[in-house]
Amino acid sequence: MKSLKRIISICLIFVISLNLSSCKVLDSIGTNKNAVKVGSKNFTEQYILGEMIAQIIENEGIEVDRVFGMSGIKLIHDSIKNGAVDIYPEYTGSALMYILKKDLVKDSKKVYDIVKKEYKDKFNLIWLKQSPMDNKSVLVTTKEIATKYNIHTFSDVALNADKLVFSAPAEFWERKDGIKQLIKVYGGFNNFKDVIKMDMGMQYRALVKGQFDVTLGNSTDGQVKQYDLIILEDDKKIWPPYHVSAVVRLELLKKYPKLENKLNKLFSLLTTDIMTELNLKVDGEEEMDAEDVAREFLKKNKLLK
Repeated sequence: MKSLKRIISICLIFVISLNLSSCKVLDSIGTNKNAVKVGSKNFTEQYILGEMIAQIIENEGIEVDRVFGMSGIKLIHDSIKNGAVDIYPEYTGSALMYILKKDLVKDSKKVYDIVKKEYKDKFNLIWLKQSPMDNKSVLVTTKEIATKYNIHTFSDVALNADKLVFSAPAEFWERKDGIKQLIKVYGGFNNFKDVIKMDMGMQYRALVKGQFDVTLGNSTDGQVKQYDLIILEDDKKIWPPYHVSAVVRLELLKKYPKLENKLNKLFSLLTTDIMTELNLKVDGEEEMDAEDVAREFLKKNKLLK
C-alpha cells in the first residue's frame, strides 16, 4: 500500500527497540517540540482518520507530528497518557471493554457516556463527539469456506472450529471483547485447528490466498467488498457498538479551543457507508494514499480553508 511508505510511526520504532517511555524522544525528533502529535493504529481506517485529524489541525496553522502505525489499543492508550500522543481516533466499544474493562453494554449512547466520563475522571482525556458510523467487529470468511462447511453464523464457526484455521491480532487474545468473549458465549472458539496472529489490515489478502479460513475484521473494511467476502452473523450479539471519535489530551483543547468544533464537525459526517467507501479507495483498485483520500473528503465537505 503506497500510503504506508509515508506514515510509519517513528514512535513505534523506538517502542520496539527500547520501551514505551522512549516515545518521549519525539519531542526532539520533530521540527518543533511543541507540534501536536497525532496518533493512529496500524490499519487503513486509522491512517485515514489520523490524516483527517492531522490535516484539520495543520489547516489552523499548527504544526503536526504524525505518530501513525501503532500496534494495538494498549500501546496507543499508554502513549496518549504519557504525552507521546496528543490526539488519536478511538472506538467506543474498544475503550469500554479493553481499557475500562466494563461488561457488555449494547446501547450506543450509554457506551459513549460511560467512556466519556471515565476517560475524563481516570485519565484527564476528552472524548469528542462520536460519529454515526459503527465499525463493528465481525468475523469474515470466503464464499468457498462458507459453502464447504455450511458456515453462516458465529455459532456455525464454533461448531466447526476443529476444522478451521482462525486469524486475529495478538491483542484479540487479551481483550475482554476478544476471544474470551467468543468462548464464553459461543463455546468452541478454543478448539480451532490452528490460529494465526496477524495485524488488522493484512488479513484479507492472506484469507483469499488460503492462509486461514476465518478472520476478525471490521464492518467498514473496504476489502470485504473488494474480495467479495462473507460477513458472518453474530447470532448472539456479543459485541458493543464501536462508534469512532477523537480522544484528546485536555491540555491540547485548552491551548487550541477552536479545534473541538472543527473536529466534531468532521466526526458528525462519518457514516458507516462513507467510511467503507473511503477505506476502499485506499485498499481497492484505486490504491490511493490515505493522505489524499483524507484531503479529498475534507475539501469536499469544506473542512479545509
